Amino acid sequence: PDYASFKSYHTYAVPGMKEAAEKGEDVPISLFDEQTYPDSEPQWGMAIDLNSCFGCGVCVIACQSENNIPVIGKKEVNRGREMHWIRTDRYYVGEDADEPMTAHQPV
Repeated sequence: PDYASFKSYHTYAVPGMKEAAEKGEDVPISLFDEQTYPDSEPQWGMAIDLNSCFGCGVCVIACQSENNIPVIGKKEVNRGREMHWIRTDRYYVGEDADEPMTAHQPV
């Protein structure tokens, strides 16, 4: 199957789609044009220097924007759009992992 295509990937029944179609509502499958990729499936990755990170979350927003992750709300979930969570993990390096060094970084 074509995993890059939302339409062929999601073959299960989505709650609310039939009711929305009966009401004459617009029932788009995706907010974005269908994408096709050459011979391999798409793979994404992003590297951030966590030494300069102060937790603003802009990297998460950039990833969502770049990879066309749809905006989610109750109405969109009922139309079959999925919610994605991007997590930012922190890893500490030092002699004692239980006592990471804290530094003040003025903004």
